Amino acid sequence: MADLLGEENGKRKTMVLLNQYKKQGFEPTSSTLTVMSRSISNLKDLQFWQKTLRVDIETEVFAHLIRNARTPFHALAAYRNALQYTPPTLTLLHPLIKYLQNTNHGKPSKETIDTALRMHATYVTSRNESGAGLDLEQPRKTSELVTYNILLRMLSSSSLADTYTSQTLDLVQEIRNRGLQMSGPVTASLIITLMKSSTKLQDAFQFYRIAYKDREGRLLLESSENFAHVIKAFTDLPFANGLASVAYHFDFIQDIRDAKLPLTAEIYTILLKYYARSAIGLPENDSSTRQKLATVIRRLHDMITVDASLVPDIAMWNQLMDSYQRVGYFQDAIQLWKTMFIARKFDHASVSVVTDACAFAGAHQVAVDIYKQLHEAQFRLNRRNWINWLECLCRLGKFDEALKFVCLQMGKDEHSVAPDADVVKLMLKFAIQENRVGEARTKLKTYLPDVWNSLPKDIKNF
Repeated sequence: MADLLGEENGKRKTMVLLNQYKKQGFEPTSSTLTVMSRSISNLKDLQFWQKTLRVDIETEVFAHLIRNARTPFHALAAYRNALQYTPPTLTLLHPLIKYLQNTNHGKPSKETIDTALRMHATYVTSRNESGAGLDLEQPRKTSELVTYNILLRMLSSSSLADTYTSQTLDLVQEIRNRGLQMSGPVTASLIITLMKSSTKLQDAFQFYRIAYKDREGRLLLESSENFAHVIKAFTDLPFANGLASVAYHFDFIQDIRDAKLPLTAEIYTILLKYYARSAIGLPENDSSTRQKLATVIRRLHDMITVDASLVPDIAMWNQLMDSYQRVGYFQDAIQLWKTMFIARKFDHASVSVVTDACAFAGAHQVAVDIYKQLHEAQFRLNRRNWINWLECLCRLGKFDEALKFVCLQMGKDEHSVAPDADVVKLMLKFAIQENRVGEARTKLKTYLPDVWNSLPKDIKNF
């Protein structure tokens, strides 16, 4: 019958079927209405079927009604109507909070958030007055925790998240006081949610410190992987930039060590990437900040070197090399590349990183030697590597060499790839800087007619 209700003319079809069942001796019960309510979305229809079946309404019926509601107004109406039959329960509150969270494309308004907090507060008051202590059964503990998490995500996703700091802290304290045991991934998710609701590094880190252990001081994050998720979220905060985060990063590291967990390659990579990003856009004359960033990078490098438990991966070495070149420490980047090359611990991304390093350091001969070594080692470069090589040549004032390679050599042997539209666009971009657009266009059109003809008109008329 529940399926019939969802169809066109569902009410009439269901009545026909119900009458047929009754003629065969069927007697509706409250469970009948509960099953049917999976396809009921408003109070008017619910009241009709309750009157027709002549049964009592179970709490789960209103939970279905809330989930099926077409608007927040209808969901709240169903919830309030339910309170005429039963005190606030998780069975009712959870679907309501979840429904409100998803309003406005997952960006609930202040009014919606305030309503959700008010409904939750009413539930908490009722729960406490009923004497529901801390010895809850696990399913109910899980439901409570999920509801708290939804509320916290609502607060953090709001454009006014910073105005809900006190409410956020209150919810976290309730979780702790209730003794709700969170798994490592859930704890990490909670901490990330809290950090995103903050507007200052100090507040974000304080949220982490409040939640990463339970009341007895037991670690809740459980693993290095969960720490990595939290650290990445911290480094990605829009107000986390430059040297202001250094002390917090090493506090994270100390917490991991105190927990006797390994500092993984992933964690090092996240931190190194942050410092590389912090160097981007620095003024040319800001050597002081670059040097300080380089000092932190070198400190992390030293830690990597002496960490006997670390299992390095190529992604970490690539990021370390990139971090050095971003702060202008070209020799450190090249020395690391040499070590990686000798140990055969490199990949295509490594080649792109070291090529960029040569380009920005003005080290043409070093780049030539590296590509010669790669050729002798029979390392097959990919498309991205060849584009990096061309860009390197152009940045180093070797536009003629790059254009000649594209027109006469690229794709002519098994070691290179054929030039494509992106290669042509790259050459035209640098041709503008060289004030040689006409010459470049003519040569590219002559030697690469198929690629040229595939270009959009706006590119051809560059």
